[in-house]
Amino acid sequence: MAITRLNQELLPYFVYLLDQIKDDEGNFIDVGAIFDFMKDNDISCSWHAIRNAFVLRKELGRKTPSGKPIHLTSKNTLDALTVYWFGTGYIFKDLVNNTNDIGIPNSEVKAHYKKAGLNLPMVAKIFGHKYEKERFLEMRKEILEDFREEFVSKSSLDEILVKLNIETEKKFTRYRKKVNDDLRLREDLIVELQVQIDELKKKSRWTTVLRGIFGTLGAFIVAIDYNEDVIGGFFQEFLTIKGEIIDDDEFLDDLV
Repeated sequence: MAITRLNQELLPYFVYLLDQIKDDEGNFIDVGAIFDFMKDNDISCSWHAIRNAFVLRKELGRKTPSGKPIHLTSKNTLDALTVYWFGTGYIFKDLVNNTNDIGIPNSEVKAHYKKAGLNLPMVAKIFGHKYEKERFLEMRKEILEDFREEFVSKSSLDEILVKLNIETEKKFTRYRKKVNDDLRLREDLIVELQVQIDELKKKSRWTTVLRGIFGTLGAFIVAIDYNEDVIGGFFQEFLTIKGEIIDDDEFLDDLV
């Protein structure tokens, strides 16, 4: 079975994996600590993707929705969390198939799932049918809206930059030094965030209209970027708009 994103069939393995990532007191390990580990070990995964995985896990056990946006975890994030907990060389598929000497039998996963206290109506609601492209557009919009709200409430750009991957953080820091005006830069970023949010809303509506006219083939007409690192992608797009397309060689030259 090819894994591209979490689905209901994979849910027992997702629940098992997330429920292992706890401290000695039984609390989920802080998202920031997990992200720092991934940055330090060059594991490609965004802070928001990690946080969204834990939001989903918590939501699965609620009797009533918290109101937080729900996103189905991608293969990349599932693999990254598997590496975080089980070590380098393992991916999520090893847990699903009990391969590569991961040492977790399916019977253990299923027994844990039965005791996990999930709210079955909530599970059914989260995994209800929705076309992938529409779900992805909605996910990107909600992540950017959430990020914009967080961005506006933060007093410093530094609080935001720690959540970017190393490459994007370095490139943006270079541009930040060039601008040398954090207030102006914050305003530019907030404006561009709203522009991209509005664009995603239009694409989502257009996708729905085209699917209604042409069926499932209609959705293919709308082109979207399936980059899972939504926030990193936003910053890369922002730098491109500002004419700051920096290749690795150029960046390394600047450090010398």
